[in-house]
Amino acid sequence: MNNNFKNSRTTTRTFSRFTDYTQYHFTREDALMEACEYPGLENHRELHRRLTSDLIDLDDTWKKERSQETFVEFRKFLKDWLFDHILNQDVEITPYTKGKDREIIDALQNL
Repeated sequence: MNNNFKNSRTTTRTFSRFTDYTQYHFTREDALMEACEYPGLENHRELHRRLTSDLIDLDDTWKKERSQETFVEFRKFLKDWLFDHILNQDVEITPYTKGKDREIIDALQNL
């Protein structure tokens, strides 16, 4: 890995912004699930807590080490989030959102 990559402000900003966005996204998703009375709410919240913790750990490690290994772990995290969490787990929420438009809007506005 070259020094430009290791010292890349863009990569560091990307880690931090993604960490912030993840926390924002999960807060909204948790509110949506609660508004829809999703029966798997607590289990799903626990997944969010673990994913957030893992991402914060990766961000912290990147800020200290800026290693290729950490960058590869970050890419794996993104892939796993997309292909496992979003495409396999989040889709289970969809049936519970049907007919709950007002409840969802209210829940998101109250954040």
